Amino acid sequence: MLSGARKFFSSPAHPALIATHTGGQTLKQSGFALGPQSKGAASGVQASTAPHNGPGPASRRLTPSVTRTDVTIQKGNHMDLKGTADRLEDLLGLQSPAIALAFVDRPPDAVKEFTGEAPSACSFWRSAETGVFFAPARSHGNCAVGAMVMGFSSIDLRESLTESVEMMVGSSYLTPEEPANIPSVAEDRAGIVYGPLRDCPLEPDVVLVWLSPAQAMLFGEAGGNVAWSDSSTGVLGRPACAALPLALESLRPELSLGCIGMRTFTEVSDDHLLGVLPGAVAASFAESLRATKDANGRMAAHYQERKQTISHLSRT
Repeated sequence: MLSGARKFFSSPAHPALIATHTGGQTLKQSGFALGPQSKGAASGVQASTAPHNGPGPASRRLTPSVTRTDVTIQKGNHMDLKGTADRLEDLLGLQSPAIALAFVDRPPDAVKEFTGEAPSACSFWRSAETGVFFAPARSHGNCAVGAMVMGFSSIDLRESLTESVEMMVGSSYLTPEEPANIPSVAEDRAGIVYGPLRDCPLEPDVVLVWLSPAQAMLFGEAGGNVAWSDSSTGVLGRPACAALPLALESLRPELSLGCIGMRTFTEVSDDHLLGVLPGAVAASFAESLRATKDANGRMAAHYQERKQTISHLSRT
C-alpha cells in the first residue's frame, strides 16, 4: 500500500477518513467535503446533515435539483426538453447531442436497464448519446471515486475507494489534502436514467455537453462562469464528474477541463471540454445563450471591421 495515502487516511487532521472505518458521521465531520466557502452556498440547495451510515467515506451530500418521488412526468407538466435540446445544440453548434441525467429511486417503466459492466461512471455519458437507458447504482462501482461522486454510498466501496485514493495520492495525481474536498450528489438513489436530452422521459437533474474552446467561451459567458466579479466560478478539473454535484449545488452551469480518467473512458477528443448544466436552469440558460451569441456576433463584426481597416492602412 502507498504510505503517503495511508498516512493521509490515518491523520488526526482528517477525522472523517478515520470514521470511514468506524461508522457514520455528520456533515460537519464528513470527509470529501466542500469547505464553508463552497460555491453556491446561498443557492437554496440544501446539503444533508444526516449521519452517513453507508460504506465508504461520507461526503458533502449535494441534493439534486429535482426530488424524485414519482419517476413519471405528466404531459404538459415539464419543460420542453426537445426545444431546449434544439436551442442548446443549435446555438452552441454541438457535434454531439446534449445528454440528460436523472437520478431516480426506482427504474422507470419502459426504460431499458443496463445489465453489463462499465469501466467508469463517466463512460455512461457517451453511451447516452445514442439512446435512453437506466443504469443501476451497482453498475457504477468499477470507478469507486465516480460512484461516490454520484452519491452511491450504498455500494460497498470502502476497499476500492481507499485503494483508488491511495493510488492517486501516491502517484502525485492528487495532493493528500484534495480528496477531502471532492463533492458528491446528496442522495443515494437507485440509479441514473441516461439519454439524449431531447428524448429523456424525465426532468433531468443535470445536462452534459461536449464543448470546443470556442463553444466553451459562449457557454462560460452565458453561465456567468467568466464574469469579472466576486462570484465568478472559473473552470474545474479532476475528477471531471465532480462538476455534476457542484452544478447541482450552485444551480449554475459549470465548466470542466476534464480529467485523464474521463478522457480515457469516454474517448472524447482532446480539443473538447465538459459543460454541465443544472436541469432546473437548462431552459433559461438556452435563452441566456442566445443573448450571449448575439452579443458575440456584434463584437465579431466590430473586430472584423477594425481588422480590415487597420490591415488596409498598414499596406498604404
